[in-house]
Amino acid sequence: MGSKDGRWWNERVFYQIYPLSFRDSNGDGLGDIPGIIEKIPYLRDIGVGGVWICPFYDCRLEYDYGYGPSDLRSVHPLLGTMEQYFDLVDSAHRAGIKVLLEWAATNTSIYGAWFKESRSSRSNPKADWYHWFNEIPNNWVSYSGGNAWHYCPERNQYYLGLFFKEHAELNWRNPDVRRAVLDAFESWVITGIDGFRIDTIDMYVKDAFFRDNPPKVVDSHEFLDPSDPIHGSKYARWLIPEHLQFEHLHDRGQPETLEIMQEMRAICNRHGDDLLLIGEVDIQTTAGKQLCENGMSVAFNFSLASSQWGARPFRQVLEREIRELNNCLCCNTFSNHDMRRAISRFSVGDYLEDLKRAKVLAALTLTLPGVPMLYYGEEIGMPDVMLSYHELRDPISRNNWHIGALRETGRGPMQWDGGVNAGFSDCKPWMKMSATTEDVSVAKQSTDPESMLSYYKRLIALRNSSRVLQYGDFMVDSGGGNDILVHRRSYDDETLAVLLNFSNRMIEVEALAYKIIPETAGVILHLYGEKKLVDGKIVLGPYDVVITRQGGGAKW
Repeated sequence: MGSKDGRWWNERVFYQIYPLSFRDSNGDGLGDIPGIIEKIPYLRDIGVGGVWICPFYDCRLEYDYGYGPSDLRSVHPLLGTMEQYFDLVDSAHRAGIKVLLEWAATNTSIYGAWFKESRSSRSNPKADWYHWFNEIPNNWVSYSGGNAWHYCPERNQYYLGLFFKEHAELNWRNPDVRRAVLDAFESWVITGIDGFRIDTIDMYVKDAFFRDNPPKVVDSHEFLDPSDPIHGSKYARWLIPEHLQFEHLHDRGQPETLEIMQEMRAICNRHGDDLLLIGEVDIQTTAGKQLCENGMSVAFNFSLASSQWGARPFRQVLEREIRELNNCLCCNTFSNHDMRRAISRFSVGDYLEDLKRAKVLAALTLTLPGVPMLYYGEEIGMPDVMLSYHELRDPISRNNWHIGALRETGRGPMQWDGGVNAGFSDCKPWMKMSATTEDVSVAKQSTDPESMLSYYKRLIALRNSSRVLQYGDFMVDSGGGNDILVHRRSYDDETLAVLLNFSNRMIEVEALAYKIIPETAGVILHLYGEKKLVDGKIVLGPYDVVITRQGGGAKW
């Protein structure tokens, strides 16, 4: 059942910021902390109640742009200073916005002090802070392609780097590592933030025996173009990236991770009430559920983002996750920095139709229970950046190029106005801008009541003002086929029904078929039509959204 004694995060809409791409304040082409501070009034204006800020740690930016930190305690000098960081937290709090930092501690940069000490000799005090072997011990593969074990001549040994050779996996079984990382974690907690998004939390601890990961049978149709004639060939599997061809049983999901999660929660509890800990783990997995039972606040609803288009696939995801949704354990989102933007991922090749699809997803995100997380630029309909293979700098994107699983294309600079570089920077940005018109900008859409931005403001305002959407019980209707998705939220004597048309055709439905009683129900939002029921029927235009309300003392 939905919680009526929920936590503060159920009452807020969150917004993910990729610092390098949000706003460049000093003209070097890189987004930075002062740029985020500059845009706090904008976030307050659209109704955002919390921000998740991707890493700004000191690191080598060319290797995953913020992840794999060289120093877990310091800010990258190109992105700001600790003083500016404190200004950011203070500015956000004065605007009523909570601040979540990214915690990326699965690995560190091989250019950082810890790894330099570890590789210097086998007798160094930090010699065992990473995973070292004289010979490659297993079949683990890297997410950027090839073997995950990398040779280091200084020690004449191999170390583990599951993402890149430049990021070495920390040995979390070493108590000194655990203490050092958690001390760094606590140093950020005491700065007065409101929580963390914890990167790759289920990958902290590796199998104690470093056993092989078992191979997985993969269906090439799941990853390759369905029209590709290679399907059915015994060679099709060789086109699928190696990391997708294994069950990752031993390089993640170890039970000791639960103890670490409990320690992180205990640290948070010492310094503040109800710090939000969002783990980068799917709530549908055993690890996701167990971590939520051991101190993590919520897990991601990744199954939504990986679903196919259509009411039926999304309905199936929601039906599987109804318990977690009703317990407010899901963070719901359709885009982030590690995937293509949803508007491009679900594209039909026509931007205007893509916009309509994106509006349906926005309504779903902001009406589900749990934590709604928007990705910067979604609110103005920003599509992916168009990059050729040779323009990609991210090894993981290059490794997945042929199956379309690109993440770098979703990291384009934010489009603020119609000026030079869309108001992101006065000089050449660190990566290309989206190939869009002036219409896809904050300035242009702010004055248009029919724009994507105005629509988002309406939805966010509804979410912020509705106890039903914040805390109500959740139920998904089994009807509607592949066109109509209907779910209901109930709190005390009030019920909202959310009807989403995933098709490009007009559909008329009987209100009673979805338990909407015409005599007592009213329409509070209709994207493309009048706010009323006619003869007990609801008419949904192509990609339409209708929200009805019953009870709550209202008269219609």
